[in-house]
Amino acid sequence: MASSQEKQSEPVAISQASLPADGSLITRAIAGDESAFEALAYRHFPALRAIIDRQFPKFLRRLYDPTDIVQDTLFEACRRIGGFKLDQSSASDGHAAFFAWLAEIARCQVLALIRRHHAASRLSDVMRAELEAIGGDEADGEVLRALGELVGHRRSPSKSAAAHEAIAELEAAISTLPKHWSDLIRVRYLEGHSAKEAAEMLGHPSEDAVRMACRRALQALKGTLGTESKFF
Repeated sequence: MASSQEKQSEPVAISQASLPADGSLITRAIAGDESAFEALAYRHFPALRAIIDRQFPKFLRRLYDPTDIVQDTLFEACRRIGGFKLDQSSASDGHAAFFAWLAEIARCQVLALIRRHHAASRLSDVMRAELEAIGGDEADGEVLRALGELVGHRRSPSKSAAAHEAIAELEAAISTLPKHWSDLIRVRYLEGHSAKEAAEMLGHPSEDAVRMACRRALQALKGTLGTESKFF
């Protein structure tokens, strides 16, 4: 297994029949045996993936893969394994207790992701007010929502590979816009300056001029992203 400083990757195939009982593996893993933890991760990976898949809200699947949460869970479990208490008096070999411990870590990982998503959604309330101010339509709202997710990601970066891919797509699209539009998107929506401040910073004659330019910039960004974007 990789160092605990690296995220646990999906375990390689190991014959289940060749693995010791959980109790033996847990004892060794608690003592710092990384190969023992890797064997435990392999044994519990399918059930852990299944339980996370059941808990994973549909609204998160657009940007996140439940497998990413499995990886995060195993990484966190590896970091905390030294604190796991194995009941030596129990008739069980620790299988159920260890999986329950993993499942609780997974539950906390999913809840943390939901909280981050809701925080980004609260930011979108500001975006909806902006949509009304610029006279935007549903397509403009989709782009504003995507920009809100970019702001949230920059504040609290996700570990999800799928999220990183989507955010990279959006940042690349912004960078290909004409400079006067990319600057406007950066100032208004990524840095959060008001229309008045944006007018002063970017040399627009009025707040209304900024709002008109904002709508054109959003439409241009929507066109650059295309209909196949992960955000739409």
